[in-house]
Amino acid sequence: MPRPPSERSADNPWPTWPTVFRVDYGHAEVQLKFGRDPRIYNVMSKVHGANLGISSHSLCVCVCVCVRASLLLTGCCDCKSTQRGLL
Repeated sequence: MPRPPSERSADNPWPTWPTVFRVDYGHAEVQLKFGRDPRIYNVMSKVHGANLGISSHSLCVCVCVCVRASLLLTGCCDCKSTQRGLL
């Protein structure tokens, strides 16, 4: 999904949960240590270790792709891979 807006939008009224960008203390600590926000937006996992014949007891491999999300008329989110490819 894309990065949420900094402030609540008009289509997200009270009493619904506010869809806004938040920084948890863990995110702030990582940003101080490494100089950037650890979160990556517009990413979808495609293949996990178990699909590659690796033990499913632990996640060893996760193949992710960059996506562009769009809202369908039905209200559902549609994610399509972008040309940026694998992460």
